[in-house]
Amino acid sequence: MQINTTSNQAACNERLQALYESLSKIEWRAVLYSSNLPYRHRVLTRLLIDIKAAQPNVRIALMSRYINTKRPCAQYINRYGSANACRKPENVEIFDPDPSKQNYALYNTIADITDIHVDKIGLLCEDRKLKNCIVETPDGVPMFVDTHHLTLPFADFLAHRYIDSGAPDLIEALGLLD
Repeated sequence: MQINTTSNQAACNERLQALYESLSKIEWRAVLYSSNLPYRHRVLTRLLIDIKAAQPNVRIALMSRYINTKRPCAQYINRYGSANACRKPENVEIFDPDPSKQNYALYNTIADITDIHVDKIGLLCEDRKLKNCIVETPDGVPMFVDTHHLTLPFADFLAHRYIDSGAPDLIEALGLLD
């Protein structure tokens, strides 16, 4: 299969080449696409489209973003003494409770090719309101210390929220049990 996506970095292009070559050699069963800005990445969207075209039975799951802060959350915690400062509107760069209402050119494309959506905001923000978002684990570990990469304990907390929500088991829903 011809590569339809490229990078300005040679090492990345080598990985993309290997990925594209694998599409004709092995059966792909699932892709878990986790992105901070899933509806803005044309290159990754093109890659997902190509994967789905080459492997029509592949199941694609999207893990959408949560909160992006203007500065590292750790700075707000140090300054204000609480992770709650990381969800104050004046400290938040991006919070998008309903991307379907935004003018994202790729929203419908991503929605059409994904089979499962893990909605972090739906799982962690009561009524999808920023002021109600959970920003730390029950043990007090913050959601992140940079501007948006979840800490491992918070990611584990998110996974348990997903399981407890009654949402479909990802392993089963992605067809990975057989």
